[in-house]
Amino acid sequence: LFDKCIAIMPESPPEVDADVIIIGLGPVGNFAAHLLASFGIKRILAFESGPEKPYFSPRAVTWDTSTIRAAIVAGGLDLEQYMRWHAESLKRIDHHQDNFALFKAGSPPNFRSMLHVKTKDLEPVRRRHMAYSPYAFGDFHQPVWETELRKRLALRKEVKVEYNTKVTHVAIKYGFCEVTVAPAEGNGTQQQGTKTYTARYCLASDGGSSSVRKQFGIDYVGETFSTWKCLVIDTEVEDESFLNESWIGQNQTGFFANPERTFVLVRTPAFFASWWEQAEEAARAAITQEEAYKLKEDALAKMVEPFCKPGASPPIPKGVGIRFEFSVVDDADKDLAESDAYINEKLARINVDPTRLKLVRKCLYTHHARQATRWREGPLFLIGDAAHCMPPYAAQGLNAGIGDAMNISWKLALVLQGHAEDALLNTYEPERRVHATEVIDASIGLGRLLEVRSKVKAFFRDTCFSCLQLIVPLHEALGAIHLPAIRVPTGAVAPLQTHKFAGTYFPCQLWNMMAS
Repeated sequence: LFDKCIAIMPESPPEVDADVIIIGLGPVGNFAAHLLASFGIKRILAFESGPEKPYFSPRAVTWDTSTIRAAIVAGGLDLEQYMRWHAESLKRIDHHQDNFALFKAGSPPNFRSMLHVKTKDLEPVRRRHMAYSPYAFGDFHQPVWETELRKRLALRKEVKVEYNTKVTHVAIKYGFCEVTVAPAEGNGTQQQGTKTYTARYCLASDGGSSSVRKQFGIDYVGETFSTWKCLVIDTEVEDESFLNESWIGQNQTGFFANPERTFVLVRTPAFFASWWEQAEEAARAAITQEEAYKLKEDALAKMVEPFCKPGASPPIPKGVGIRFEFSVVDDADKDLAESDAYINEKLARINVDPTRLKLVRKCLYTHHARQATRWREGPLFLIGDAAHCMPPYAAQGLNAGIGDAMNISWKLALVLQGHAEDALLNTYEPERRVHATEVIDASIGLGRLLEVRSKVKAFFRDTCFSCLQLIVPLHEALGAIHLPAIRVPTGAVAPLQTHKFAGTYFPCQLWNMMAS
């Protein structure tokens, strides 16, 4: 009888290897690991199917104020300093970096501008979003930034990362996550067989084609814009005189909304890795973090000083990145669109000499706007592109993903540390889905505004924008169409919804005053 009782008794809960397992170590998964460690979680496992060197294809290029705010929480003032100077370095050395424009018809360098704005004109928009962080938007070079994030993650004793490791199966047993992993194919390692790890919770940040989401049968609903194909080309300037001689040197960022050749231009500071190494070397003898911060601040200021003197025009550093995003309106497939001949023809049509640029990355994308039907499955949560994806026009894909990581991380920390019930985690999806839906809608709206093929519709659009510029302050119009404010109408703050500030970010400046 005793043997029969033992046989029907349920298995005991498994031993836990980690508090949280993170699947996928792109920027969103990386930020989640940093945030969890900063909130006091001691055992974090992260699995990445790729090598330690970040993914090479062109992806994100702009972060916003909410991401800088998350950086302050995730890595303290040192990471804030890195990201601030990363985005500001090119603006400091090149005064044309203050220009943003939305152009209409014509051929470069004779485009006619529908909207034209300088960074100072965006100051009211910046103040409106000061609740997120003290800084405005910034363009960055993802391979340089992501390499820095991974280097910093390796220094965290709370986080163990296994690269070249593929997650083959995720199971939920007794309210825990069991994650089975195996060596990724073609990784060149000698590791054999599979291993299974158990964690209290799991974050799946394995991208838009998430295998974890598919395994649990979670639908990814929305639409695919088959006519919105985009050829993304990342280049670097090796000829220092190029920017001075080319029309590109007169613009930082531009949406060139010509029906015949729509494209986007963004410049990025690919050179910043070497600048940061010099700053760290200057601070190597520092005893305290405050002293190191000050020494790096002084070193970086000296690097940009020659460019800031009145009338100075020293050569731009080698390694300025230039991103071109061409709309592909013909039937070119991936092989044709990514061929050198096709790329050179695209560049030549906008009066850019391809021989004076170094081609670094290229990729043909088809845009999607989708969301997972549910973002939680027991102790498993979808974050980033695994939960939602959008066209790139509002530059919110990466930023929305980091917003997910920020939202779920502090809640997981409270639950794991015994300060809150598991029910708090149910507020993650309703809080974040609201913002994801808004930025997806904004991205689609901007795409429809820019991707106009009819000359009649383009003329009507251009006329409306030209009139708008005369009637409404430009910075307000641009801010209104670009970035929906983050708000939380339901979720953890639901009982406080009678207050007008409930569900909005607490101002950074007021928080800093209280902390000091």
